[in-house]
Amino acid sequence: FDQLATHHEVTFIPDDLLFIQPELRELSPMIQLDLDRYILIETYQPIEVIQEEIDAYKQFVKYMNTEYDVDVVFLPYK
Repeated sequence: FDQLATHHEVTFIPDDLLFIQPELRELSPMIQLDLDRYILIETYQPIEVIQEEIDAYKQFVKYMNTEYDVDVVFLPYK
């Protein structure tokens, strides 16, 4: 809550709210992305569901690229 700098009582925070821990900055990346601006999304869906919804994923990627000029990187849950 200190990192949020809130001036009121917080009753709800999304579970994906994450502050980067200083220790993570010391780790070396395992892969290198050749992207200037991107968002990272962890998919909590099984690959079968992703395959069924692939058109929606494609639309989302296109929208993010067109509207916000960012690429999308999907990180599998497992």
